[in-house]
Amino acid sequence: MGLVRLRAANGQWIFVAPFIAPAVSGGVERLIAGLAGLQSRSTLSAQEVLAASNGPAAFGFDRPAVTVSVERADRTDQLRLGSATLLGRQIYAQLVGREGLFTVDSDFLALLPAGANDWRNSSLLQLAETRIDRIEVRPSTNGFELVRHPTNRLWSLTRPLATLANNARI
Repeated sequence: MGLVRLRAANGQWIFVAPFIAPAVSGGVERLIAGLAGLQSRSTLSAQEVLAASNGPAAFGFDRPAVTVSVERADRTDQLRLGSATLLGRQIYAQLVGREGLFTVDSDFLALLPAGANDWRNSSLLQLAETRIDRIEVRPSTNGFELVRHPTNRLWSLTRPLATLANNARI
């Protein structure tokens, strides 16, 4: 999976890379909660990391499996995830700007999307917060138009003939 970038806008999550589209907030919120609750299981000092035969590469940091960046108004935190530990269900992690490595439960990986489309809102129209006052249906033959009255908020059929519409069905 390549770069996936999301931004909060007007109370909703929006993809800004690899495409621009609304996101399903549930997955993003679970990841944020998982990040907030992430606990270090063990730590390795910078000296221990450098003493390993390949240095940081021995722990998967020559090419980290995943990098999660969290941007806020005042700062950016970057969490890099390396390889799995030899024993246990943990992975090596690094907070950029902080010395050494630590391990976290590998269950955290389940919070990450397998691909960008996992969190993409696939609805064709985002109508939940939109006020609709007119609907026009134009098939190849015939058609109709519905209009909502601005004061009483009731729907009327205006084409092909003017009459009240069934508001419950609309």
